[in-house]
Amino acid sequence: ALYAAIEGDGYHVSRATIYNTMELLSDCGIVRRHQFGAQPAQYERVSATVNHLHLICQQCGKIKEVKDPELVSFMNSRRYSAFHDSYFCLYVYGICAACTRRNRREAGK
Repeated sequence: ALYAAIEGDGYHVSRATIYNTMELLSDCGIVRRHQFGAQPAQYERVSATVNHLHLICQQCGKIKEVKDPELVSFMNSRRYSAFHDSYFCLYVYGICAACTRRNRREAGK
């Protein structure tokens, strides 16, 4: 997607340069790499509010970021022996509302 956006803006950069740059940004802690099931890897910018969930639709592949203050509070209260956590990221797989509606319509036909 990044390659297509860059090309769309009229710039030419090799795919290898993009992959290498994303790996470097990940190594530096500027972006975080995510692998959502069988989808291609995706990256997100690391920010101060890193604790969040990703809701991933197994049917259409849509990904939604959700902040859950109760979960953050719970996780921040957890202590692990001989381990100091930095952040957490939770992947929740299921079926989104749009796909659920579509499935119901198709089942009713």
